[in-house]
Amino acid sequence: MRRERGYVLLSLMFILFLLASVSLLLNREGGMSVHLSGSGQSVAEAKALALAGINHAIWRANQQDCSGYTDVALTSFGPHQYQATVSPTSGSPVRVSAEALLSDGTRYVLSRDDQPIFQPDYPRHRQTTEADGARDAYVTTHAWFRSWKLGIWDYFSVSGDDNGVQRYGLLYFELTDIPSDAHILDARLRLHANSIDLNSNPGTVTAHRLLLDWSENQANYYNASDGVSWQWPDAFATDVESAVSVDSTASGEMAWDLTELVSAWHQGQWHNYGVALRADDAVEQIYYAASEDDTAALVPTLEVRYTCVCGASCGTIQLPPATAHWPFDETSGSIAAEIIGGHDGDGVDITWTAGQLQGAVAFDGNSASVRVPHATALSFSGALTLSAWAYLDVEPTGSYAAQTISTKGTDSHSEEHWFGVWEHELEFGFMEGGTFRSVATDALAVGAGAWYHFAVTFDSAADEVRFYRDGVQVDAIAFTHDLTPISEDILIGSSQYGEYWYGKLDDLRLFDSVLSLAEIQALTQAGGVTPAYTQNLLDRFNDRVFSGNHGSFAWTADWEEIGESDGADSGDVRVRSDSGREDVLMLKDNDNGGEGVQRRANLASCSTAELAFESRRDGLDNNDDAVIVSVSANGGADWVELGRIQGDATDADYQPQTYDITSHMASDTVIRLRTSPSMGNGDKVFIDNLEVRLTGCS
Repeated sequence: MRRERGYVLLSLMFILFLLASVSLLLNREGGMSVHLSGSGQSVAEAKALALAGINHAIWRANQQDCSGYTDVALTSFGPHQYQATVSPTSGSPVRVSAEALLSDGTRYVLSRDDQPIFQPDYPRHRQTTEADGARDAYVTTHAWFRSWKLGIWDYFSVSGDDNGVQRYGLLYFELTDIPSDAHILDARLRLHANSIDLNSNPGTVTAHRLLLDWSENQANYYNASDGVSWQWPDAFATDVESAVSVDSTASGEMAWDLTELVSAWHQGQWHNYGVALRADDAVEQIYYAASEDDTAALVPTLEVRYTCVCGASCGTIQLPPATAHWPFDETSGSIAAEIIGGHDGDGVDITWTAGQLQGAVAFDGNSASVRVPHATALSFSGALTLSAWAYLDVEPTGSYAAQTISTKGTDSHSEEHWFGVWEHELEFGFMEGGTFRSVATDALAVGAGAWYHFAVTFDSAADEVRFYRDGVQVDAIAFTHDLTPISEDILIGSSQYGEYWYGKLDDLRLFDSVLSLAEIQALTQAGGVTPAYTQNLLDRFNDRVFSGNHGSFAWTADWEEIGESDGADSGDVRVRSDSGREDVLMLKDNDNGGEGVQRRANLASCSTAELAFESRRDGLDNNDDAVIVSVSANGGADWVELGRIQGDATDADYQPQTYDITSHMASDTVIRLRTSPSMGNGDKVFIDNLEVRLTGCS
């Protein structure tokens, strides 16, 4: 399953069944009007189906960018049918009406007024206990230390009951920066365990709602604050808000899901006094990093994702904390300051200049480099994101074909990561078992003389690498290799193999997590660049298959062959090499059958759509020889011709083609490329990098 804007997207039929079944819990009967015909069990079934129609329409509206809401056409549900309307078609709130029609003729109509519709992009509220108003501490039942005020240390502790002695952690975070009309989607309390001791395995640490306000500098077993007493464990609610199982003594992050509790605080259901952490008796003791810890990345953090109704001011997306960040805003000297963990770099032959954000560091392509000493925090394994603004002074060809943005590794055959430009493409890789494993973009055409925002994400769990340029995902590539941390320095602007950057770099950031598309777009927009489009369907035709999914949005099916069915590696329609390109789609027709391919996509949740690809004609004899580009908005029942790639001509180079298909967006949009019957065996059209560029999608 995948989560979008806080909603778990299952198959549509299951969603409708589920929503209908629990509708009394999920929906307000108030504000509804009802019209029905029929009796008994049929009426009850029709009501459930109408409620499903209401929720289907609301779900679709929430996938839009606060505009362009569409009605739900007559939809079959087993032997029955329903349809729904939304009015107005933009903004919030809206009126939603649904009609259910059972096979026995029973009819049920529901209408709901003042239904809120939410914005598609969600901001992130992130606060540590270092922030003003936030706090952490702990209390103990140990008779010797009950009066001690334990909120001043760089750690706090929890433990199970050991002969009447128990420790409880206390945490509080301000939520006042979240807009009052926000809808909470997700809230996570994240702590770093410095050490863990267990009496048995596994142990459990539970989070509970505190019942009194307290002071970090005054709280102890007896008093919540100066002059205000409390009793333990009666100071917190017995209901468990969230629990974490502890089955290892290894230090590291723990996270509690506090979504329901934060939502209740935000709605005013309870006062926000924070949470208490309680360990069961299997836990001997756990020490967590507190706000006083010297390492900022380890302090307690609450991350809240939320959205707001359409038309409300909802703030901006907050990025997760970077592991390292070099702004390159210096104006003199050789030290490049790192502002997260103090991992400063020592520059050689570098100069400081103007950048995309503020300042930048310039490299001469010959000897200039920044070297950052190894630190454990700068080594990664399961997840990694690298992001930087980059400017090339020379084209990446010849002796400058390989140019390094960042690499970790200074000895031969030892490289934890390499990210840079290789012959006009972005490339990412690392050493694994003495072999350099890497992946690169295709047909990106990175050139000199312009600022770009580049980002790459490595996700070991998903076995995937994704590349981004200027906030647009340009490739997603399967990568089934494991990154091994090494104890070597980071090089910026050069590598151990002399792959020097010739140009400027600005705002280099490393994250130990996989950033989302929205978060990478926030980095792009911080540099003053708005992505040309926000989502895309993309097929590079790599690996000679008909199933390529290289964009941020997924096709709903593979390419379907028309007129033949012999796969991507044979026949008149196949993926093969052409004119120096390794994998492109070839279309020809040697039997006058009108052969081709088509592919489906769900574009119902988007605001605009543009079809784009590159094409090359080869041997087309006359104007009747053509590949016809068509689109269908109803699954292929009806077709609209967008254009033709026709003769008579042979192209020396690939030519760009674009078509606006906004008016053809639907839940079953189909793109078709089909040869004209007059094309012969020697008439070919090659297609590469086929993309549907989208805006306003969920």
